Amino acid sequence: MHAKVAQLASLLIRSYGEAFLPVFNNVFPSILQMLDPSMTDGTKQVAAETFSDVIEVYGINAAPFFPHFVPAFIHYLRPDVDSHPALKQLCAYGLSLLATYGKNSFEPFLEGSVNVLLQGATRTDAKTAELAAATDNMIVAIGSVALYHNRPDLWQTWLYLLPLTADKSEGQKTYSQLCDLVENNEPGLLGSDSANLPKITSVLLKVVRQGEEEWLGNDPELAVFLRRRIYHLLKQMQHLPQDLFAALNVNEAAELIDLLARQNDDDD
Repeated sequence: MHAKVAQLASLLIRSYGEAFLPVFNNVFPSILQMLDPSMTDGTKQVAAETFSDVIEVYGINAAPFFPHFVPAFIHYLRPDVDSHPALKQLCAYGLSLLATYGKNSFEPFLEGSVNVLLQGATRTDAKTAELAAATDNMIVAIGSVALYHNRPDLWQTWLYLLPLTADKSEGQKTYSQLCDLVENNEPGLLGSDSANLPKITSVLLKVVRQGEEEWLGNDPELAVFLRRRIYHLLKQMQHLPQDLFAALNVNEAAELIDLLARQNDDDD
């Protein structure tokens, strides 16, 4: 019964927007109960997805609900809590939305969120097949915190957690963000004396290697635009100072040269 209520609530939230908010206030306690540790994994996942809809659609208007369910998101993301990977993914996605749309109402949860996201994204098994999608969403959430809450100290960590490996739906947002930061010469990302440029080059090369069509989004026009941005940045990387270019491994250096040569041929 709880799951059906939550699924119906999600449908109505997306269909009616703020007009449904007074009604949601009445069903909220039942959906919140679904996040109790005694509930099944599936039940908790439905609740987490519903609350993500709440954040995305209502934004700051949902702030009164945040203290009730956000601590549960943080709890299920803790590495020492044996929660289902799909639940971890949904909770990380929810925190990303909260960082994006929650504005100042996110501040009470900022440090707790950052701590569990960093712990989860850097655990030794974070990139395994079982946890990869959850980890990708944690990486995205870290980027959202850095961008919307003035945390440039997180950009370098975010960079070194890339590339994403499982959740293709987050590719366009993430790699557009990376291009923005490089193009704007963000110091927190570039590092001292631009020492992180080899890592940036490595990530962009891996995006290309992963298959652009899969990672650059479903909108063909936006995907083409992002592809051009990536290739333009890679073209600039061939002019790295010798010591930074030498920081690329042999395969990456050869791949960069070959890729740009083929791109020039295509342009001709």
